[in-house]
Amino acid sequence: MAFNCPNCQFRIGPKTSPKPGKYTPTCPKCSLKFALVVPADAGAEWITRKLAEAEPAKPAPKPAPAKPMDTTEVTGDFGRGTVGDQTEATGDFGSPLAKDDQTAIHASSPAVEDQTAAFGTANKTEVGNDATIAPESPAKKPKPRKVADTQVDIPNTLGGYEVVKELGRGGMGAVYLARQVSLDRPVALKVMNAKWAKDPIFLARFTREAFAAAQLVHHNVVQIYDIGEQEGINFFSMEFVEGRSLGDMLKKDGKVDVEAAVGHVIQAARGLKFAHDRGMVHRDVKPDNLMLNVHGIVKVADLGLVKTAAMSRADDALAEHNTDPDFQRSNSGLRSLPSDITLAHSAMGSPGYMSPEQCQDAAAVDPRADIYSLGCTLYALLAGRPPFSGGNVFDVMAKHASEPPAPIAGVAKEVNAVVMKALAKKPDDRQQSMDEFIADLERLLPDKGAAAKPTEEHLGILEATVRRFQTASMAKIRKALLGAFFLGSLIAAVIGIILGSWLVTGGVVALVLETMVAYFFVDGIFGKSYLFRRAREWASGARITDWAMGILGLIVFIAVMWLIGLHWVGCGTAAVAVVSALVFHFAIDKALANQRRAAVMDCEHMLKRLRIAGMDEEALRLFVAKNAGQSWEGFFEALFGFEGKLALRPTVEEQAGNRLPHYAGWREPLLARFERAQQARRDAHARKLLQKVESKKLQAQGVDKNAAEAQARDEAAVLVEKAAEIKASRKKPISVKSMLATAPKPAKRPPQPASYHMSKLIDTILGWKVRFVVAIILIALGALWVNGQVSLSKFEHAVGNVAGAETSTDTQKAAKQAAGSLAVVLGRDQHLKIPIVGHFLTWADSLNPLVAGLIILLSTLNGRMLGIVLQLVGATITLLGHQFGVIPAIGPIEPHQLTMILGLVFAVAGVVVARRQ
Repeated sequence: MAFNCPNCQFRIGPKTSPKPGKYTPTCPKCSLKFALVVPADAGAEWITRKLAEAEPAKPAPKPAPAKPMDTTEVTGDFGRGTVGDQTEATGDFGSPLAKDDQTAIHASSPAVEDQTAAFGTANKTEVGNDATIAPESPAKKPKPRKVADTQVDIPNTLGGYEVVKELGRGGMGAVYLARQVSLDRPVALKVMNAKWAKDPIFLARFTREAFAAAQLVHHNVVQIYDIGEQEGINFFSMEFVEGRSLGDMLKKDGKVDVEAAVGHVIQAARGLKFAHDRGMVHRDVKPDNLMLNVHGIVKVADLGLVKTAAMSRADDALAEHNTDPDFQRSNSGLRSLPSDITLAHSAMGSPGYMSPEQCQDAAAVDPRADIYSLGCTLYALLAGRPPFSGGNVFDVMAKHASEPPAPIAGVAKEVNAVVMKALAKKPDDRQQSMDEFIADLERLLPDKGAAAKPTEEHLGILEATVRRFQTASMAKIRKALLGAFFLGSLIAAVIGIILGSWLVTGGVVALVLETMVAYFFVDGIFGKSYLFRRAREWASGARITDWAMGILGLIVFIAVMWLIGLHWVGCGTAAVAVVSALVFHFAIDKALANQRRAAVMDCEHMLKRLRIAGMDEEALRLFVAKNAGQSWEGFFEALFGFEGKLALRPTVEEQAGNRLPHYAGWREPLLARFERAQQARRDAHARKLLQKVESKKLQAQGVDKNAAEAQARDEAAVLVEKAAEIKASRKKPISVKSMLATAPKPAKRPPQPASYHMSKLIDTILGWKVRFVVAIILIALGALWVNGQVSLSKFEHAVGNVAGAETSTDTQKAAKQAAGSLAVVLGRDQHLKIPIVGHFLTWADSLNPLVAGLIILLSTLNGRMLGIVLQLVGATITLLGHQFGVIPAIGPIEPHQLTMILGLVFAVAGVVVARRQ
């Protein structure tokens, strides 16, 4: 088992396993001693820590000439041994392991393998060399180069990400575990080596291909989230996979049984097929780049720099225009490659898993090269080692080109036949597409010819877990409490109206609204709800106008509460709301989650077995959705998340033939708005970055600065536009070839028809920001009218109409009674009187403006145009319907009250229509 030096984080891979106990070895890199505890449990992780007073060890004596590699003396409780670039330790560790188990590389190696797979676990990282290549003799081994000038000083915060720790370092750069601040989620952050970032042509290619790979969204592909640059540091963030790589699994567990190996490779093949269908070839498929998460899903990693159909041979010969020896060493094919390391992540790949044609001409490969590499991976999983090994890079490549691989011992002949076909020397003799390779692999599964399908046993487990999930006792209690809260609030508000108590009615409404807001924050902070994280992401990148509108809304809300005399009531209800939200979350939600956890875990275990057996992820999720009942969304969301539910819902409803009930559907208009805003920000950010790197590339190629900037601006716009098309093409894949080719200058677009401009105008007029401002104005005017009625008109009315009010005490008492009544507020005693503009506001003569403003405010949460139109019609009727004398009074109900009721009916209809759509 390998471990990190706690002083310098150098990775040490002992050649033999020591006995359980405590040791104080010396790090071969920093020469500091540290404490090491080897537990008695063979599967437990070794523990390292710094010593209280660590001192540099004495210089190690030079090794004897007979030693086969450069060495550094290691002393301490390990016994006596040597550690060189292979980090082999002997002595008390017992007999040495085979060279295939050597896992560590000196941090100063010139082209350490770029380990995207290193972020498979947050607790440990194994950055290793290609296990197929033996060390060279000291005479041929190059001196380790200094890397201080190639490493980048990473700030604590990089482009909206908090850097936690380094996970791995390679020839292309380093991978860090980081936290995306806006979404509060872990990500893997790949930072480019400073040497490569200085080359404008390489940087442009890197950025463009990372941007292209970010458009690939598939269950079996590690998702790239974002590309960025800060103070000359170029990086991109990607999905953090909780689990380990198949390479780590091989190192720790050895070979894998046939069913599991085939199941893992089938999943990888599906992810690669998704990339191939979009014109991308990986060119570095190997166990270390195949991540296995805790749910049994295999994800293809390291699609940030891949071979595409748009790349030319000149793209792979990047070192020809760069005289930097480090750049040439890592990007110039077979030039001066050390033999004890794998090739840096470039056009070449890893020798142990490279196809013969890729060894000869990496620029000319097609998807069949990935089939070969995946065949080598399957071979390694079944045999415990790659098909070929050798003393140096050239030996391994030569064997790939000429030697037939040895059949895998202990597996059926049909398994060997599929693997050997994938390892054919000539591409024409292999499976010709990933579809064909997947079909061959599926014939190796127990079902013989088809991917795993759920059985009656699986269906029974699913139905039982769904039933346990839905019938959890706390679910019933939660539902009853929510119903009681809203029904009780409605009854209390109605009683307040009947009794004429404005304070009671307003206090109840304030309590409901404040409790909803308080629960949103409590559940988001402590429960990390998806809606809260997306809202925080939106807020973190909000523009000044967005913040201004939010602050304006808050000010108006406080002012309204003050004007209608509910400010103290609002403060009290706010305290009650916060306490209620905290109690509900921790006493109800937490208990419900604990009750449901066992059911969810049982279902996850069943799904994991189906994945290992080769079932397609899309089919697996559809199986769950179709058999989880009408209310499938809540259970599905607990398993696969909110985004997974939204992605599958159209398919489920299409197959069901009708619209099924939505789980907490009120979130979706908000989330859709957040997503539109975030996508616009991402596009603007991508255009800016792409324009910057493309301009530098063009200038490096001799283009004038002004012309380069203009061309780069056009190319960046085209790239972003094509990216949107690729992301939207689910059923009919669009190749990234045109996207990664040199983007042509956009042709002058034809003039848009009049209908287009009309629709844009209507969209602008009815935009949510315009509606928000109008709603705020109407609510403010309505609050001012209410304040005037209650504080002035009602007082005068009470004094003039109270019989026997002969004393000041009687007058004050009568005034207080009138002030608590809605009788005057619901009437039309006078118009709103505001200096200068008062005569323009004669229509503000009742409570109707406030109600109309609330209806328009409600429409800003609506994501459907028909629903918005209905609510705007309702607001218009409420505001102006009684002004023309057309609507008569009906009994005690006055015209303005009738229009208010009619407007509320339209508002509710808009909500219903939006939910049905």
